[in-house]
Amino acid sequence: MKIRRFLALALAFTMVMGLSMTALADPMTAAGEQDIEVTVTTEVPVISVTVPTTATVKLNPYRLDVTVDGETVTDQVISAPMVVTNGSNVPIIVSYTAKAEAAGEVVIVATAPKATDTAKSAYLFVKAGAGAAPDAITYDKNDSLVLSTKDQTKAAAFELAKKNGDDPTPGYLAIGGNLSTQSAKDWVAADKVNVSLKFSFIVKANTVAEP
Repeated sequence: MKIRRFLALALAFTMVMGLSMTALADPMTAAGEQDIEVTVTTEVPVISVTVPTTATVKLNPYRLDVTVDGETVTDQVISAPMVVTNGSNVPIIVSYTAKAEAAGEVVIVATAPKATDTAKSAYLFVKAGAGAAPDAITYDKNDSLVLSTKDQTKAAAFELAKKNGDDPTPGYLAIGGNLSTQSAKDWVAADKVNVSLKFSFIVKANTVAEP
C-alpha cells in the first residue's frame, strides 16, 4: 500500500513538472491568452528583360535593290527586326515611347505621302508584338505606332509570356513606312531620320489552373 502511494505521488510530481516545463516554453500573459508574433514576407518575381541598345534602318526612297541577309529587297523603309526577350518567371506587359528626329531636308508626316508630294516626306511607324516578326512590316492600328517629332506612347503594346524553362520568350519591334518619290529635290545621304525608343514593363501574375 505504501509502495502504491509512493508511485502515485511520483507520478503526480512528474505530471506537475511536465506542465511546468510547458508553461515555461509558452508563457501565458493571462489565463487563457497567448501572444504570437507572425512574420509575413513577400515572394517577388525575378525580372530579366533584354532589349536592343542600337538598331539600323535604311531609307530607300527610289526603291533600289538592297541586299539584306542574302535577300534582295526594294522596300522604301528597310528595318531588321529588333528582338525583345523575357527571361522572367512571370509574364510582362511591354509599353514603349517613340520619337523621330529628321535630318537634312526630310519632313516627318503622319500619313503615307501622295504621288504628287514634292517634299522629302517620310511616313514611319513602329510595329511590335510577341513572337517572331512578320515577313512584311505593314501598319495595323492594333500593333503599330505612327512616328512623330513628339513623343508618342503605345501603352500595353504587347505581352510576353514567362520564360519556358531556361528559354526566354521572344518579341519584336520593327520600323516600316513610305517615302515620297517625286520630291522637288533629290534625296541625298544627308536626308535621314533618327528614332529614339524607350521601353517600360509591367509584371503580370501567372495564370494558375483552377483545381
